[in-house]
Amino acid sequence: MNEPIKSSHALLLNRLAEMQRAPYYATARNELALAEQTILDLEGQNRALKTGGITKEHLRALCALLMCSDPWPVKVDKGEQTVLEALATSESQKFGFSDWIAFYHSPQ
Repeated sequence: MNEPIKSSHALLLNRLAEMQRAPYYATARNELALAEQTILDLEGQNRALKTGGITKEHLRALCALLMCSDPWPVKVDKGEQTVLEALATSESQKFGFSDWIAFYHSPQ
């Protein structure tokens, strides 16, 4: 069984997912999937506006930089790594993730 969808429109999205699995709605599966994806896309755009305009693509690039920079290439005593990780974690939380590492490992 699929995991329930967690979003601000979870009830609607979970109902659409249930309907897609029901034989009664077999002829409308594509439309139901399109409606579900449209809602998710609109939520993503709304989140991007709330986060000050940072997109998932930009955040994914920052997280990739952090993940690939181990060991950190500059002096740690200045705190550059800590500042960037805090920024990445803060932005990742706006997209519903616990930290930047969880965001980095999430499906694209």
